Amino acid sequence: MKGTILDFEPNSKEGVICADNKRFTFNMGEWKYNHSARPGQHVEFAAHLGKAKDIKALYKAPNAIVLASETINAVKRSKSAVASLIFGILSLIFISSLLAIIFGHVAQSRIRHSHGKLIGSKMARWGLFLGYIGLLLNIVFFIILAAQTGPGY
Repeated sequence: MKGTILDFEPNSKEGVICADNKRFTFNMGEWKYNHSARPGQHVEFAAHLGKAKDIKALYKAPNAIVLASETINAVKRSKSAVASLIFGILSLIFISSLLAIIFGHVAQSRIRHSHGKLIGSKMARWGLFLGYIGLLLNIVFFIILAAQTGPGY
């Protein structure tokens, strides 16, 4: 029998399939596909006493709904790492080099404590590197500027 998954709850690993205007419940033990079940996905299954057995996905539905619990585990790029890199590139301006250093350290800490859910450590390192180089260049610039102007009185 062919049908469409109407609902799937990843926590309980149970769902509902609709076929021939009837509803059939299932659990993931009957799922014969290497990807998780999604609402809107078309499946083929054997029906027995209101239950779906031996469920096989026909294809991934293009408009299948991504469940919120699946997007929670998605890997994301650290926004602090991006900010660190941007401010590092702009580090010829004194304020941006400080911001690059701050965001770089914040990003590295968040990435380290995210258990793999955040990426961007290389970006944060580059932001830190450019930020420290920019800070060093700015300090040298201000020392040279102060030395050329002579005593300030």
